[in-house]
Amino acid sequence: MNSKLVALASLLLLIVVVCSAKEDQAKQNTDDDKEQYDFAITSRMEEDDGDVVRFNERDQEIEELKEDLQHLKKAWWGRRRRRRRRRRSTTDTNVRFLGKKKSN
Repeated sequence: MNSKLVALASLLLLIVVVCSAKEDQAKQNTDDDKEQYDFAITSRMEEDDGDVVRFNERDQEIEELKEDLQHLKKAWWGRRRRRRRRRRSTTDTNVRFLGKKKSN
């Protein structure tokens, strides 16, 4: 009977030790994840005169590409509008008021 109690107590102690070790490991993993997250955030930002500024070359390149795309869109639409105006103006000058073409 005495040996059964000792075995049961040692088993219970083993369970408590294993559970506490798992709990400590989970807490450590959570702390590590938080540190990695904080490091990632701080590596993407830089403190500059009290203002937080993004400091990642990839983000900077993406912003530059977006600006270039906007300029290209504006240039394309502007060129298209100018072409339409030219067409209208050339057809208007070639056609007289009564709908007859000018003779050269």
